[in-house]
Amino acid sequence: MDKRFAPLIDRLLAKNEIKFLGLTASILQKGKLSFIERMFGGSDNVEFIYPKGEDFQDHAPAIKLKRYYVFDDMRKEMDELLMGLRSQTEKVLMNGYRRISGGQQLAPNRTLLFANEVMNRSYQDTNFERGSEAFFKNLIINAGAYLDLIVARQFLFEHTFAKFANFVREVKNSLLLNSPEWQEIRELVEMASREGKESKISPKDLRLIQIVKRLVNEENSSVIVFLRFVEMTKHLSRLLEREGIPNIFVHGRMSGESQNMQLKRFKSGEVKVLLASERLIRKGTDLPEADRCIHFGTTLSIEAREQAMGRIRSTRTNLKEDITIIYHQTAEQEKYAKLVGQFLESVKSLKTSAGWTILDDGTVESSKVSQPDFVVKKEDKSDELS
Repeated sequence: MDKRFAPLIDRLLAKNEIKFLGLTASILQKGKLSFIERMFGGSDNVEFIYPKGEDFQDHAPAIKLKRYYVFDDMRKEMDELLMGLRSQTEKVLMNGYRRISGGQQLAPNRTLLFANEVMNRSYQDTNFERGSEAFFKNLIINAGAYLDLIVARQFLFEHTFAKFANFVREVKNSLLLNSPEWQEIRELVEMASREGKESKISPKDLRLIQIVKRLVNEENSSVIVFLRFVEMTKHLSRLLEREGIPNIFVHGRMSGESQNMQLKRFKSGEVKVLLASERLIRKGTDLPEADRCIHFGTTLSIEAREQAMGRIRSTRTNLKEDITIIYHQTAEQEKYAKLVGQFLESVKSLKTSAGWTILDDGTVESSKVSQPDFVVKKEDKSDELS
């Protein structure tokens, strides 16, 4: 439970009269309902009332999921090496957690949290038999490597190649530096750099621009693009401007006043393309003026992904598209399939009157042969990311 809600729950539990609690229309509300039942003493003490009627049915949430695959053999090869290393570190973390917790299993969705706890030395005061110093040293090295690999994958898929290359060169973790897989990654990075990849636009950048140009110029659609990194909002904004597509961006480093001014321009229709960092998702900013939302990757959690989908207010009578751009045959594709599976499973488990309608087109929209219908000028030094 979010700790911010603890005072409210405590006050409700202290009273014997009828209690009311509002919920959002969330795909993930099944977990919330179970939590509320437990908090208030079981199903006999709780009644859930779902909205009914034609008006609700017409405005119930619905979304069409669509994906575009991008081919990049170099990123595919690097991803395989990164995932192999990550698997090795995960095994060490799982064994370490089992020892620290007295035999309990580490849940897969808590591995990142546990790695951070290890790096913060949260478990160092635990008493162990002789040899615990070596145990902790190995655990800390593997936790650090695991976190480095998470960041490396995010940069590989959702940032510029220059950012990824610089990160690889600056890694200090001894486990990674001594591994053959990391050495191979470094060699691939240097080979790609000699070929000029650090100054080139990525295949995913090209695919995004191609999609946005079609949506704006041919369909007159308003588009919001969700990005993980602040620098990428600026980078892609420059590329779109060069292709003659007016756009604006918002991110967490901007003042609230600046963000609101930019959002007003998008809402009024003055500008058709909004690039937004994921901070906008967490703020709860609704943008029903958007006809499409595009995700530049798959690193968002299922909860954040659902929130992003809800920002454009897609309904059964006003169905909109949720588009994801994915590197083909990589961890991104695997993560996307898992996300879609979780959504569909959640929808099936809900009462029809209260759930989402998820339409998954199930197609692969990509081609190794076709080329984008535009030319991107070479970036000069003034455009380098800080």
